[in-house]
Amino acid sequence: MFPFCSTNRIGNTVSSLYMIYGSPLEIIVCVSFLYSLLGPSAFAGLIILILAMPANHFLSKRSYAIQKVLLAARDKRLGIMNELIGAIK
Repeated sequence: MFPFCSTNRIGNTVSSLYMIYGSPLEIIVCVSFLYSLLGPSAFAGLIILILAMPANHFLSKRSYAIQKVLLAARDKRLGIMNELIGAIK
């Protein structure tokens, strides 16, 4: 496996760590502002957000599985290319 794959994965993980504390904070701030503007009907958006969480989870798992298969295919392709280049030399 080439090092750029690992560095990209580490970079994506580090940049995604912000979401652990950032997303709930943004949701709380946005819902409070919406509540001040719209009143109780602002919670309709929050309910839809909560109801969409299972779909988001399913799509994230599916995307991860597809990305894993894609990475395996790339590794196989690069292995074959390295063999071809080695045979040419």
